[in-house]
Amino acid sequence: MDSSVGGGGHGGKRLGAGRPTMQQEKILKAEHKTAASRARWSAYEARQHLIGLRSELLNPTGRSYGLEENKLALLFVLDLMVEERMNKTEACEHVAKRLHRGHQLLYQLINHFLEHREIIEIDSANRGHGSPTYVHTFYHLSAEHISSIGVFIITEQQEGTGSTTTSVAQHLKLTFNIDICRNTLIYTLHRLGYQFGRGHVISGNPLQDKRPRIRQFIIDYANALKAEEHGNNVIAYMDESYVNTRHALNGTWYDASQPIGNKLIRGTGKGARLIIIHAMTKYGLLHHSHEKGAAGAEQTAELIWSADKANGDYHKNMDSTNFLL
Repeated sequence: MDSSVGGGGHGGKRLGAGRPTMQQEKILKAEHKTAASRARWSAYEARQHLIGLRSELLNPTGRSYGLEENKLALLFVLDLMVEERMNKTEACEHVAKRLHRGHQLLYQLINHFLEHREIIEIDSANRGHGSPTYVHTFYHLSAEHISSIGVFIITEQQEGTGSTTTSVAQHLKLTFNIDICRNTLIYTLHRLGYQFGRGHVISGNPLQDKRPRIRQFIIDYANALKAEEHGNNVIAYMDESYVNTRHALNGTWYDASQPIGNKLIRGTGKGARLIIIHAMTKYGLLHHSHEKGAAGAEQTAELIWSADKANGDYHKNMDSTNFLL
């Protein structure tokens, strides 16, 4: 019987049956890709719309918050402290992030409220982002500002102090009377090619070969030990050290493309140097057990004095007069 009549036999390929062809797979992938792209774009448009709505609700730049707004913010802070058991700082930072407010102002509000049970208004119209001299982005800095930053960083390196984000911000404030956010300044410095790392301190005193001195010390020390064993001598160990009244940070911003690199041109310390000397034996710190000086104090081998030089090898600050006192 003819299979084409009555449809009871094996016919040809049915529509949609079997695996799709390569051409059909390409069409399906293209349709899925288009649908996914439209979904992402729709989600992006929806998010941008929400961001726009949020911006309309944010506090305008240059306007201080009122009592009712501060009351609501304090309610959130206290709620987090009670229900989430956050400390005061954590609660203020959390609420500040959600309300897009400064956490330091919230900290002032909560401190005043806890102490006086009073809600106050804080004038923040000319602070932070509301300041007319506030730098919001890298692009608000002029060529003069950027050039000044480079000169300041190199000058601080040459003086041996190095520079930090805080010191650069203070320089811009003092020189140009502009305020800049810490994160914006860090982004600016990286954008200009600067890096922050440990500074390499340059000393003017090259290391000398100490091997002959060590060899002679071992010989002299062996002879001294023998004399002490025979009961004829007591070995007195003496050492000296120093402390400077000021020390600078080792971290600094630097431009790797500049010849100076990360070098901090300074000595080993800053400020006046105090030399500390003392001696001791196997019986303890060396002192006179009976006699006292003119001031009534017990005489010892301790000596602390101000050196005439505050840099270089501190051993060169010693002289025979002070050594033999």
